[in-house]
Amino acid sequence: MSTARTELVNERRGEIRQRLPRLLFLAGILLLATWFALKTYRLARLAQSFRQHQAVAEVIGSQGLLNADPQTAQQLVLNLRRDVVLLDREVRPFLPLISRLGWIPRIGPLLAQSEPLLDMADSGSEAAAYSVRGLTPALELLQSEREVGDPLLPQLMPVLQNAEPDLVAASAALDRAIEARGRIDDLETFPWRVRSLLEAIDGKLYLADELKLLAVLPQLMGIDGPRTYLILAQNEDEIRPTGGFLTGAGLLTVDRGQIVQLSFQDGNVVDDWRNKPYDLPPDPLYRLMGLELFLFRDANFWPDFPTSAEQAMQLYRYGQDAPPLDGAIAIDQRFVAMLLAVSGPVNVPQLETSVSSGNLVASMRDAWGVSEGESHREWVGERKDFLGPLAAALQSRLLGNLDAIDPLFLAETLHRAAQEKHLQIYVHDPQVGAVLDQIDWDGRLEFPSSGDYFMVVDTNVGFNKANVFVESAISYNVELSADGSGMADLSVRYTHTGTESSQPCEQIVPYVAGITYDALVNRCYWNYTRIYVPGQIAPISLVDHELQPEMRPVGGGWQNQQELVTQDTSGSTIIGDSFVLPRGQQLTSEYTYSLPVVVSRDGTNTYRLAVKKQAGITSQQLAVRIVIPDGASVVESSPGATIDGRVVTFETELVTDLSFEVSYRFASR
Repeated sequence: MSTARTELVNERRGEIRQRLPRLLFLAGILLLATWFALKTYRLARLAQSFRQHQAVAEVIGSQGLLNADPQTAQQLVLNLRRDVVLLDREVRPFLPLISRLGWIPRIGPLLAQSEPLLDMADSGSEAAAYSVRGLTPALELLQSEREVGDPLLPQLMPVLQNAEPDLVAASAALDRAIEARGRIDDLETFPWRVRSLLEAIDGKLYLADELKLLAVLPQLMGIDGPRTYLILAQNEDEIRPTGGFLTGAGLLTVDRGQIVQLSFQDGNVVDDWRNKPYDLPPDPLYRLMGLELFLFRDANFWPDFPTSAEQAMQLYRYGQDAPPLDGAIAIDQRFVAMLLAVSGPVNVPQLETSVSSGNLVASMRDAWGVSEGESHREWVGERKDFLGPLAAALQSRLLGNLDAIDPLFLAETLHRAAQEKHLQIYVHDPQVGAVLDQIDWDGRLEFPSSGDYFMVVDTNVGFNKANVFVESAISYNVELSADGSGMADLSVRYTHTGTESSQPCEQIVPYVAGITYDALVNRCYWNYTRIYVPGQIAPISLVDHELQPEMRPVGGGWQNQQELVTQDTSGSTIIGDSFVLPRGQQLTSEYTYSLPVVVSRDGTNTYRLAVKKQAGITSQQLAVRIVIPDGASVVESSPGATIDGRVVTFETELVTDLSFEVSYRFASR
């Protein structure tokens, strides 16, 4: 090869070597642009697909769940699940980068929390897919044509039994979605559409509990044989630890989903005390009410519902010579009213009236009194005639028209009733019982093993219905020390909103002919209070309530009423107290005591407070004031707090069990 040709080749090679990095860079840019364009295209397609899913979902939602085409709904959920999986595959590798883009205007907060949002979408769509696969046969059954009088519930039980694996898997996935939702905060910074969607989802997260319950509903309804439950009809107008005075007892027998027995009787006629010996009642009932027999009507002395339920079942069986029972279900007036809101008004021919959620309480009170010429024995025997016909009418309306009842409204109503403790279910079946305990439907009194807590439990010991006129508000102040212990001040203000009277406070009211329910309402409030607090407290001061000379008790234990009971079976310390609140007046009970170490130290100092609500009480005003130690500053707190330096305040309504949390850090640490 000539020298000139060699020089030309070398020159061209040199040019290529010089241009190669540039070409490779341009090729890389081209590939990256192509990849980005493809990624953008895929994400755009997914976004378009999600908008289509939303449009279909809105159409189905407008029709109502029971009117939705099962196959269309199933296909929607499966398509949604497919697209969420694709979205996860496209986005998941870049989450560490995306989550650092919180500085971008408008969408930055959304990007910063992209990981929990994606986790929530993934587990939520998985829950929906399992649910729709398991429950589509149930929806098809609800929409099927049936002969008049053909019971639906027995047909649903085998369907739900077959769906159990899917329901369990759906519940587990929804639990993961709830955990992911807990990692998402400050929704106010999110775009409006995303914020609205999350708020709507928040209102449906209770379905995780309902799925768990649906999985064991066939066992609860006797899919494998008859089961009999004791129904405890409680009257919250006369408050008792698990909700109210046991005014009625019912027997519910179910067999393979069919209700084969539902009957009621007055709670006062359950016992056979004329022919059988009975034990003494718990000491406060003996001392404060003068009771000498422990009868069925007083069985719910313990706020732990399983304990009271076992006692009630034992006394029922003893008094009625009844066979073994499979569990107990406690309901109150509020629960019945909530059911009537679902069913709508029911006509009760035996009562010659229509009963609705609005007139239930008035109807029950009107049916209560002793008629002229009616003996006490006849009156007691007839009082059950309101509950029995009403229960039969409700049963007919709900079960006979189950395909017309909005299932989500029914599920939400039952969930709310259980969380507010107007409904409590305790059963012996270990599998069902474990689920009821897990979703807090069994009224079990469980306190945290660490941290702070309290519960106020009132017991009307006045033989009256004065709680109609009694309101209460709780104020809790705690000042924390540097070592994690604290000083607590708990006060409960009771207000009697009835009419003041110069008549003396009498503990017992004779049930004579002509007595009305109203005569038992505007009475003085005779109350026995128990305060549950962490074990091994050191009481500092307890305000004593003196019994006035004009007050007429029947129990002999009304002097030196306060007591301190340590180490209850729940592991708590119980402060016992009693007082009489005259009509139209106000009274405050105050308890000051030192706390053990209630602050956990895991990086920061965290104070946690659990407040338990008593069953039967609709709501109470609650104010919590937490003072962190000197030299500390608040790092984080539960939503709804007002922070002023070292003072963290919460003001709310105690409608269900609540928890509060405050984390703080010392300046020198």
